[in-house]
Amino acid sequence: TFPAEGENSGAMYQVDDGAGPGSDIDLIRLVVKDSDRRDLFAATNKMSNWYLPATVVHNGVVFHDVELRLTGSRWIRPNSGYKVRFNPEQPLLGVHDSVRYDLNGMTEIVMKQMLNRAGTKSSSYDDIGYLVSPNRSHTHEVLVNLARYENIYLDEQFGDSSGTKFELDDVTIPTGSGVESLKNNTDVYQDADIGVNTSMVQSQGANPEFYRAHLLIKSSRTKDDFPAIVRMAQAIHQTDEMDLFEATNAVMDVDEWMRHYANQAYFGNWDTYGFRRPKNLRMYQNPADEKMVPLMWDCDLCGFNETIYNARESRSRLDEIRDIPHNFRLFWGHMYDYIDRSFNEEYVARWVTHYGEKTNNATHGGDSGLTFATFTRVTGNRSRQALAEIERRVPKVDFAITTNGGNDMVVDTNSVQLQGKGWVNVRQLRLAGSEVPLDAFWPENDVWQVELPLGNNANEISIEAYDFRGNLIDTKSISVTTTQNNPAIDSLRITEINYNPGNPTDQESAAGHDDADDFEFIEFRNTGDQTISLAGIELAEVQVNGNPEGVAFDFTNGAITELAPGAFVLVVEDMEAFAMRYGNDLPVAGQWSGGLSNGSETITVRAEGAAIQQFSYNDNWHPSTDGDGNTLEIINEKGALEAWGTAEGWRPSAIANGSPGAEGSGRVPGDSNGDGIFDSSDFVLVFQAGEYEDGIAGNSTFEEGDWDGDGDFTSSDFVFVFTVGNYVAEATPTVQTTTTVDELVKRRVELGIQPIIVEKASRSIDGALVDDAFEDLDDDDDFELLV
Repeated sequence: TFPAEGENSGAMYQVDDGAGPGSDIDLIRLVVKDSDRRDLFAATNKMSNWYLPATVVHNGVVFHDVELRLTGSRWIRPNSGYKVRFNPEQPLLGVHDSVRYDLNGMTEIVMKQMLNRAGTKSSSYDDIGYLVSPNRSHTHEVLVNLARYENIYLDEQFGDSSGTKFELDDVTIPTGSGVESLKNNTDVYQDADIGVNTSMVQSQGANPEFYRAHLLIKSSRTKDDFPAIVRMAQAIHQTDEMDLFEATNAVMDVDEWMRHYANQAYFGNWDTYGFRRPKNLRMYQNPADEKMVPLMWDCDLCGFNETIYNARESRSRLDEIRDIPHNFRLFWGHMYDYIDRSFNEEYVARWVTHYGEKTNNATHGGDSGLTFATFTRVTGNRSRQALAEIERRVPKVDFAITTNGGNDMVVDTNSVQLQGKGWVNVRQLRLAGSEVPLDAFWPENDVWQVELPLGNNANEISIEAYDFRGNLIDTKSISVTTTQNNPAIDSLRITEINYNPGNPTDQESAAGHDDADDFEFIEFRNTGDQTISLAGIELAEVQVNGNPEGVAFDFTNGAITELAPGAFVLVVEDMEAFAMRYGNDLPVAGQWSGGLSNGSETITVRAEGAAIQQFSYNDNWHPSTDGDGNTLEIINEKGALEAWGTAEGWRPSAIANGSPGAEGSGRVPGDSNGDGIFDSSDFVLVFQAGEYEDGIAGNSTFEEGDWDGDGDFTSSDFVFVFTVGNYVAEATPTVQTTTTVDELVKRRVELGIQPIIVEKASRSIDGALVDDAFEDLDDDDDFELLV
């Protein structure tokens, strides 16, 4: 039988009636039985979400075993649209198990286009089509809401759909003329914030039942995770400003909330949370950091004509959160960035023209007054209005360091708090030469503060200001000399990282350690000649571009509290798993919270709150460290700090699983140029030295090809290194020359890595040819033939 459900599958056909679009957009037909059509639009079923069987024909492709229902609130049903669920074995476009067809407010697609171009977590992709509906008045152009905020979107945007998604809507009470009368109307309480108000939150406490009426769980329902909403409600109803700042940052992605709040203020969306109606919002608790993220929902009533800045809105605490100076400049900075990127006439004009042509300039309601014909002009007026409001609320200032008047200074502390000025266009502050943003706090709308560690004696500090596009705005410098000495600042260094360990053995899996990530570790070493107190030292999780990065561990409470010169200390993912693989006698201070990404992660080490080391690793630096069992080992533990953020600064361990708590595994066999990889570039170097089989006994070094340690560069060295098996063939043939070797030497000097110096007659050699020649060599006879 096809379809499998037979008569219950909703399999139907409709004779072509000639209905269709006047342009080349998709044609969608919804086919239902007459009896189901009558039920769908009956007054008694006005607010029903019951699905009825249907057939969908999309551009001639037939979809059976489909179900549909009406969507929308009591204010607009049955004229809002349809939600359609497809058979999982035949998803729409191969991926969508459900879609919505939105009948109203076609200009909303331009707003989503503006948001997507500017970059945000709180928008999604729509399409347009022509719908032939069971209701003739609904047969016209529609918005096709594809992924919306379903799992496919959450997986792509956040990398994980296991968090809980919530829908904020009106608190509604069914009403009718009598006890037994039809309840198809509602009384709406429109003045309720999340948790209604501060006194209600304080009295209701952690009672999840209090939130169920107006906050609906839309995903991961079996978790019933209302405690996440309770935490958010309790945070946003803090009354002290700093308590409010700290509490909301703990449970909300405040940066993203300010970006969302800015675009909704620009659009004039009075029918959503933060403005006149506490509704029309989706929220998602991001599993990565368990913080709540706003997701824009419904801009049918966006007319670009509401007041951009409302000092206080009784239906929301977003204005109190926004008006904290640190957040206030975020709000206006995001609005400035939107206007700079896509909230402008130049950008929207082409989309307005495009969609206007596709829809014959039909907008089909929405009550906003916006049309494709007026959209560009209205956008220009709104942007000029917004720019004037930004400068009125936060007057422009130049970037500057204002501590001690910007003059050099002497302090008697191990760290210094620098203060300065900056406008709303400053997105990040960085130390010159670093790509990692500083943890800056803005106590006033245009005043920043950063806490920085100080090394012994004079510290030349250059702070760079970057805008939202990553462009350098300005650089300011100051010299700070300290009379104090904290050996941790100059001598405590990360020396080994196991960020993507090799797979568990059968024995490890049997013991319950069946996740390779359980064996992650970070190794530190005291590279100086003074004992280091670990009190006040911590691994810190930080926010980078709005995302949590790093792991968290406080050495103050660790099992090891000081580090002798040359000594090691380890922090691990799972102490039991680590002990099973490496033994119980290693210097483990404790177990961190969080985890290391298998791709890239920013690691931050702080002393008394100031970062003393911060860098990001990347899995494409040395492929053998990305799940094959090798670890990252720093090449020069006393080198420039910048080396930790480069591929050249690291090498893969020569032995599986690394050497935690001990000296590194030493040089990678064959790695003559010291870049941590044995590849064709090493052959370039050793053949330039000109000592292969030269007949001069004992004249070769490791850098010149003596990899087996017998003093000469001969075929036995090839046998040795290929037996070890560390050779990495190049993915793309490249030609290595003397010039590239010179550049490598220069780069190693800059990073404080021991340079390779070859003072012999040199000759050029093609790295790709070396790859080809040595790719399949596996015994000594092969090498004799090659020679």
